[in-house]
Amino acid sequence: MSGMSLPGNLLGEATDLMVKKKCLVMEILQLTEAQAKLLKPGQAEELLRLIEQRQRYIEGITIIDQDLQRVEDGLLKLSGLSSSCAGSTALNEGWQQVLDLRKRIRVLWDKVNNRDQLNRQIIVQELVALKRTLQGLRTRRGTMQAYRGTAPQRGGYFIDHKK
Repeated sequence: MSGMSLPGNLLGEATDLMVKKKCLVMEILQLTEAQAKLLKPGQAEELLRLIEQRQRYIEGITIIDQDLQRVEDGLLKLSGLSSSCAGSTALNEGWQQVLDLRKRIRVLWDKVNNRDQLNRQIIVQELVALKRTLQGLRTRRGTMQAYRGTAPQRGGYFIDHKK
């Protein structure tokens, strides 16, 4: 009987890990959406804080994924299956719950990736605007120097190279 409870314990652990992972991905999505509001000049410190928090969540997901792999390997070994896909019908509804959570997490990751893509586009637009501003400043500086001309050299020498 203890052999029967072991798969149940592993399924419970897998479900708990997937729920934790889903929560972290939801937090990452919220941070990614918040980053969009901070992609303007003068917001760098707050933006960096969000990026660091997001990185900590990603590191947490990496640890969860390692634990999930261990649990999944244990379940496969106990069930005698070669892969989790083959076991989706063979395992009980607890495994189906894990698979459903995996699908929901994938949808959340897609939302994160889409928001990231939009953020990157905003950054590129800001960079293009900054380059235009810098080019405008360079052009104005060149124009100002052309009107001012060069200042006469005091105490300098003129060497004529033409012979």
